[in-house]
Amino acid sequence: MKQRLNQMEVGDRIHVKTTDPGSVRDFAAFAQQVGHIIHEQDHRNGEYLFLIEKLA
Repeated sequence: MKQRLNQMEVGDRIHVKTTDPGSVRDFAAFAQQVGHIIHEQDHRNGEYLFLIEKLA
């Protein structure tokens, strides 16, 4: 995800799907540290779904 975000323009959004419960904590910390916004976060059928916007 980090590599993909590095290739994106500011304002672009990416959907991310994981199966790791730790991703909720990890993505929140990463977004706060780097300055991105998590617009959506959901947990369905053992998958964690995120919509992240690149701001920096």
